[in-house]
Amino acid sequence: MYILWVMTFPEAVGILIVMLLIVVLLLTRWRQRRVLQLALPSLAPSDIIANGRLLTLEQTGVYMNRQPLMRIKILVMCKHGGDFVLEIREVLSAREILQLQRQGHVRVRYNRTNPEKAVLMKTK
Repeated sequence: MYILWVMTFPEAVGILIVMLLIVVLLLTRWRQRRVLQLALPSLAPSDIIANGRLLTLEQTGVYMNRQPLMRIKILVMCKHGGDFVLEIREVLSAREILQLQRQGHVRVRYNRTNPEKAVLMKTK
């Protein structure tokens, strides 16, 4: 014997709302992971992470999405000696600029074969 269950309209609306919430939550989690993947690309075998000291921080006058493009000069301190100066151009938010000015020390990821391809390691 089969039991036929008929949904009322409020039950159907409730189930649809729950399903919609689940889809929205899954999409936001996927987007967060995707943003992290794009923001933190994996290290290449020739990439090195080193500590550096902020020398200068100045605006270039160019804005991207209302955030200034900054020219940053950093003295990179290698573990095995041979310190050198890197110049990085990067878009930074006002919070990141203040954080850099306060700390004075940064972590930098650069390519051993081409040090011009350097990026700041951002902290939260």
